Amino acid sequence: MKPLLILILSLSFTLTALGQQPEYPDSGFTNRTEAKNLYKDSLNGGKLRMYIDSCKCWKRVHGLREGKWALYGGGDHEYTTDSNINYEYYHLYVFKSDKLYGIQRMYNRVGVLISETPFIGGKLNGIAKDFYQNGRLSRIETYINDKENGVEKEYYESGGITYEVPYSMGERNGLFKGYYKDGKLSVEVFYRDNKREGISKEYYESGSVKKTETYKNDMSIDTTRDYYENGVLMDETPVNNDTINGVEKWYTCKGVLDHEIPETNGKINGLMKEYDTITRKILRETTYINDAQTGVQKEYSKNGKLKSETIYSNGKPLGSKDYDKNGKETDFDENGNEIKSK
Repeated sequence: MKPLLILILSLSFTLTALGQQPEYPDSGFTNRTEAKNLYKDSLNGGKLRMYIDSCKCWKRVHGLREGKWALYGGGDHEYTTDSNINYEYYHLYVFKSDKLYGIQRMYNRVGVLISETPFIGGKLNGIAKDFYQNGRLSRIETYINDKENGVEKEYYESGGITYEVPYSMGERNGLFKGYYKDGKLSVEVFYRDNKREGISKEYYESGSVKKTETYKNDMSIDTTRDYYENGVLMDETPVNNDTINGVEKWYTCKGVLDHEIPETNGKINGLMKEYDTITRKILRETTYINDAQTGVQKEYSKNGKLKSETIYSNGKPLGSKDYDKNGKETDFDENGNEIKSK
């Protein structure tokens, strides 16, 4: 008798399901004690058997799963039919000839519903729902034969909508809209065949435009613009096929040019300029080649006179010159005091 007990405790085994018949409810089931974990044994003439997983490591059986099943796991555990493990989640399935059928449900350990997923013939069909711990809807999606079709919506835990986006047979088609918690619009992006197209917009919670970007075939083209909440242009970036090409310009909240950055194929190339936003005169000019400072960097005082020059090669300074207010080359001590003039 002892070898038999060892075998039972250490291996997964099956029992003939005497008097039990599988059930296939369209709506699934919610009581895990109803799960019978039945299957038709393909190795024994198609007999209906009950699967028992005593080794706490669920494995596919040799046959077709039928009726109501429950699996436990998550966290550090693989899924098993054994409910005595320290599981994190459990799933309630209905199988018909080994294919998922009806509504599959997922719960956390204390029995709070996490999701409902509808199946017909092993494929997603119907409205899938995810839930927060408080029972409120987290997300809703509609499927036809495994492909999302309809408006997908996601919600804040407080109940307001986070975003909505229309799908057509697995691809985004239409206007994606995102929202702040108070229900105000935060972003709009148009999709065609799962690719961004046309002008997308982001908004401040006040309703003013925060950013505009133009897409073609899912790639950013034309000029991208960011705005301050008061409506003043913050920056403008010329883009072609997701790559910056041209002079990027940045402005203060009063619309005064702050600096300019020339870029070619996404790298800084040319003369970068920084301005005094009060006098609007140049404060610094720096030459770049492929993102590295190369050549002479010039700095100017607020009155526009040359203050210093620094020579760079591939990002490394090679030497510098400083000038006094009269334009003469000058040296300074460590405290910035003039020590001689040439």
